[in-house]
Amino acid sequence: MKERGPQDKVSERIRDRQVVVQELVREAGVELTRIRQSTAALEARDTIAWERAQRWAHNIAARAQALNLGVLASCARELERFSGAIVVGGPKGKAVTLQSAAIAIEAIDLELRALAKSETLT
Repeated sequence: MKERGPQDKVSERIRDRQVVVQELVREAGVELTRIRQSTAALEARDTIAWERAQRWAHNIAARAQALNLGVLASCARELERFSGAIVVGGPKGKAVTLQSAAIAIEAIDLELRALAKSETLT
C-alpha cells in the first residue's frame, strides 16, 4: 500500500473544500430563488418573509465565514442587518432600508455567480 505524502493530503483538502463551497453555492442559489419569488411579500414588508431572509442570510454568513469566503460573508451579514432593521424598525427610513436590503440580495447573487464560475471550483 502506497503512503500518501503531504502534497496528496493538501490536494485532498483542497478538493474537499471545493466540494463544500460548491454545495454552499448550490444551496444558497436555491434559497435565493425562493427569496426572489417572495418579492411581493418582501416589498409589502411582510415580517415572516423578512425573518426568513434574515435567518438565511445569517446561515450563509456563518458558512461563508467558515470557508474564508469573506465577500460572501460580508454581503450576507449586510442582508442580515438590513432584514433585522426591517423586521423591528419603524416606518422612518424603511424605504432606504428596503432598498439597501435589495442591493445586498443582488450582491449575494453576484458573489454566488462569481464563485460558481471560479476556476478553482471546477
